[in-house]
Amino acid sequence: GKQSAIPIAVVPFDWQGSSPLPEDISGIVRQNLSHSGYFRTMAEANMISKPAQLSQVNYADWSRLRQAFVAIGAVELQPGGGYSVQFHVLDVHQRVEVLRRRVRGTAGQLRDVAHYISDFIFQKLTGLPGVFSTKLVYVTTNRERTRFNLNYSDADGAREQLIYSSRHPIISPAWSPDGKTIAYVSFENGRSEIFFQELASGKRKRVVA
Repeated sequence: GKQSAIPIAVVPFDWQGSSPLPEDISGIVRQNLSHSGYFRTMAEANMISKPAQLSQVNYADWSRLRQAFVAIGAVELQPGGGYSVQFHVLDVHQRVEVLRRRVRGTAGQLRDVAHYISDFIFQKLTGLPGVFSTKLVYVTTNRERTRFNLNYSDADGAREQLIYSSRHPIISPAWSPDGKTIAYVSFENGRSEIFFQELASGKRKRVVA
């Protein structure tokens, strides 16, 4: 983390639905910003108030809590299905709104929406592009090293999916430029060989032996 990490409070986004949301959008945003090392996020339990609209924001409260920025938002169910998320980022010292966006998505896309919002906030406040909407590809193994799994997941480790599993070592996974294929080295035939594998179909192709 950075010693000059920016203090920010991500207030729980308002939701008036009859059942809980499939994903805690503001919680994911808070976790993303905190794990980046560029921000110091406030625990929800320490918040004096939890505004959802601009008219409800008391800047003096957040100033007393020594927050530089506050993110608020609200989630609405759309008439045709899906969700609409509007969020605002406020500069506590200047007492002005610095960012406002509305993002839409289905129930299955709410985690993606949260990463998208995190990217917006990160870039606005740091000037650097966010990476929260990207994917990770990595290899895991058991203690006995008798099983090797090639996996991919969200940048925060969520929604892990198995790409390929083998009793033999897998090393050096890499993305194709279009993000649709993974290249990796496998020792399944007794020597190192490079394979391409399509994520959507699972189809594998040996390209270098």
